[in-house]
Amino acid sequence: MTCEACQRAEVDPRTGHYSRGCRNCDTRALAHSPTYFTADAMHTITPGYKAALAAVVADGESLEMAHRRVREWDKRIRGAA
Repeated sequence: MTCEACQRAEVDPRTGHYSRGCRNCDTRALAHSPTYFTADAMHTITPGYKAALAAVVADGESLEMAHRRVREWDKRIRGAA
């Protein structure tokens, strides 16, 4: 966590603050997105979610690893409610 938005998210995962170009912010935003919620409700990686995941994949990371990061944020966001 290096950007100011990520620091805020550590305190409140539901924050609406994001930094452009921050992979972690992009991952957290995806966890907030309708694209993720639809895929999660269907218990599958939909084509739209797969495309969104591709945008947050880090170097040397698989889609599955990126998906796990999104799920971790989703759990944190829901747990903060």
